[in-house]
Amino acid sequence: MQPPITRCAIRRGQLWLSALALFALGCGLSDYEKRIDEQKKKLERVDQEGKLIAEPLASPPYRLNEKKEQVLGLPLEFFFRPPRGISRTPEPAPYAFPAKGPNQVFLYRYPTAKPEKSDPKTERPPLAEAIFLTTSFVDDRPEHGLTLEEFKKNVIGALNFGYLRNTEVPVKQMVQKKHQAGPLLFEVVELPGGLIKEVKDPKDAKDTKDGKDAKGKSPKERYLWHFSVCFHHEKSITRSRTVQAAIVFQVPYERRDEETVRKAQDASLRSLGIGDEQDKKQAAYYLGRRH
Repeated sequence: MQPPITRCAIRRGQLWLSALALFALGCGLSDYEKRIDEQKKKLERVDQEGKLIAEPLASPPYRLNEKKEQVLGLPLEFFFRPPRGISRTPEPAPYAFPAKGPNQVFLYRYPTAKPEKSDPKTERPPLAEAIFLTTSFVDDRPEHGLTLEEFKKNVIGALNFGYLRNTEVPVKQMVQKKHQAGPLLFEVVELPGGLIKEVKDPKDAKDTKDGKDAKGKSPKERYLWHFSVCFHHEKSITRSRTVQAAIVFQVPYERRDEETVRKAQDASLRSLGIGDEQDKKQAAYYLGRRH
């Protein structure tokens, strides 16, 4: 028979063990509930993004270089889900800038997709008019190839001179800022485009030397489009170089500040994968579609 002191010590030890077990069980439940909440929020975010962004864009087809050789449309693969309503495939010919040379940038335009079945009651309007996209390897040393600054300049050139057919860059109308989309940091340049002059009465459309109409009133000017040019670069371990992507959102000028349009752009930017992240995001996306 054990002495009373020994029995008390054993009971005390058993109580401590029970308390520790309950504490551990409580921590385990707390961690489990936390993981469940995180998973629930993730699924809600994925569901919400599914209403804002479309299927991943397809890579551009092969093109002919200056030597008439068939080469990849873009030098770097990417993963990107555009805003709802954008076609998966780009227009055949990219906008190139400069006109020739080793540091050309090829900007591909993905237009609005044509709906398979048009039903005014259920059809949702696209959240962008088009998406432009290009990728490249970049280097800090000009003698080794395209630099970050030259890449940005050439993208703006392809958009401004190639697509918009402007004769000069609208520097005064360009707004530059930084934008954080999830873990990705973007340098953004916003600018208007597609300037047109409107005359309400066709009878007043006669031009005069001072640019005014027949009644002495200047034609009303307005922009058709708003462009958000988003640049992102990162170091690629597998490719041993810096990789760069440019995404351009083209939206009707009057819709540029719509909350849904902005949310769709942000969700699209978060989906971007280039370099080491391209394979990971692509695999995660198609794996998620199986479940």
